[in-house]
Amino acid sequence: MRQLFNSEEFDTRFKKEGYVKLPLLNAGDIAGLKKIVSQITFQFENNVNRERCNYNTTLFETNADKRIELFDKVVAQLQPVLNEILIDFDVVMVNYWSKVKNEGPVELHQNWSHVDETKFCSMSVWIPLQDTNRQNGTMELVPGSQGKYDTIRGINIFNPLLDISHQILEHDIVPVNLQAGEAVIFDDSLVHYTGPNKTEEPREAVQLVIKPKEAPALFYFRWLEKQENNIEIFDASVPFFSRLQIKSALTDRPEFGQSIGFTTYHNTPLSYEEFKHELQTNQVPV
Repeated sequence: MRQLFNSEEFDTRFKKEGYVKLPLLNAGDIAGLKKIVSQITFQFENNVNRERCNYNTTLFETNADKRIELFDKVVAQLQPVLNEILIDFDVVMVNYWSKVKNEGPVELHQNWSHVDETKFCSMSVWIPLQDTNRQNGTMELVPGSQGKYDTIRGINIFNPLLDISHQILEHDIVPVNLQAGEAVIFDDSLVHYTGPNKTEEPREAVQLVIKPKEAPALFYFRWLEKQENNIEIFDASVPFFSRLQIKSALTDRPEFGQSIGFTTYHNTPLSYEEFKHELQTNQVPV
């Protein structure tokens, strides 16, 4: 894997642990992000399953124009900052997340595959708009879990970690407490989670998904009725993810974006013993 960060220290740490925590923004930058999300006036009525997804995110916004506006404004503000830290990357998705009191958690998972992970890795830049800790739902990660388990993941592709999530949360997860202005950048294949917000104030965060410039952006859609060639691969160049409608994409093939082929992929639930074996013995080379 080529060098990803301008800092060799960050690059080495990222490839070993799957994430880095770093100072990213000043108070003015945070205020700018807060202004962007407050002025767009999102409506989150498209929540797929309120019991399972008890939080708000622009993934649930029904108006694609608002998601595109968020993408354009956040990228315009943050691309110069990211260029100082990362080498030759593009932003492919921007999400806003909000949890008011007693909302959350976001279940244990790996992010969607946004690139061909046999050749590249995509990363999420998670930027809280206030200080975060376990009380209000900070980012929590399993160090070293990147590049393992599923290499093809998507909105309607089964999460094999669900049945053992309680064990992972008890034994393996590490909270990353952040001050406003700090960020955590993590491999999208890293196992992670955010807990419920138990405080009186909303917990807000902005997430940017980024990929190497040389890596095509991809989206994987599972055809539920097929056993072979059951994964359709789409060119997910911008603004694909801003246009993607989460509720319909659970069952319906996207009506936009170029289809670039099919592959066969089946995942199955993991036992906790299998999870630990992979975590401890199948290290990703630096």
